[in-house]
Amino acid sequence: MAVNIYYQNVRGLRTKTEDVLTNVLINSYNVIVFTETWLNSNVTNSEFIDKRYTVYRRDRLCSETTKKDGGEF
Repeated sequence: MAVNIYYQNVRGLRTKTEDVLTNVLINSYNVIVFTETWLNSNVTNSEFIDKRYTVYRRDRLCSETTKKDGGEF
């Protein structure tokens, strides 16, 4: 059985949510991996992925950094 994986370094997913969601909806991926998303808790999973997937996130904790976008520190 083949595993269909979609990996994308999306740097700034907040500006591409509609395009990414369309791609996810028209394809049948077993695993989806997004890196460099710059997401925070203000962006919901449903904005970029549908309910077929379990989402694991590691969002920026804005209260613990002085940076507004990108990176952890």
